[in-house]
Amino acid sequence: WFFTILFVPPWSEHLYLASGTQTSCSIQGFIVQLGLSAILYNFMLSVNYLLRVKYNWKETHVKKVEPWMHIIPLSFGLSTAVAGLALKLYNPANWNCWISTYPPGCQQSYQGNDEDAERCERGDNAEIY
Repeated sequence: WFFTILFVPPWSEHLYLASGTQTSCSIQGFIVQLGLSAILYNFMLSVNYLLRVKYNWKETHVKKVEPWMHIIPLSFGLSTAVAGLALKLYNPANWNCWISTYPPGCQQSYQGNDEDAERCERGDNAEIY
């Protein structure tokens, strides 16, 4: 976890040794978001065991649903990670880069149209995601 901050841009506040760029930050955010598919894979593994042990599903039955046990986690992880790149949602977020607004505390478009507030350069409506 120590090297995590090396991907964060130096204009991030309160991070010693932050030396990345916006591109490295976006790459890190993409990888973190894609990594959430591992949670879904773990869930699918639990479903697999449930079907085999508790409900005594045979190998032939499991083979019918097994492709979906791969498709669902991978498609969720990949689609949300790509959407985050397209929407420019990956920005410095505390000690790493993930879904966040830039600059921090900027007014997002869903919050209304306050003329005095600073508008978001990147990560508009990040709080929704």
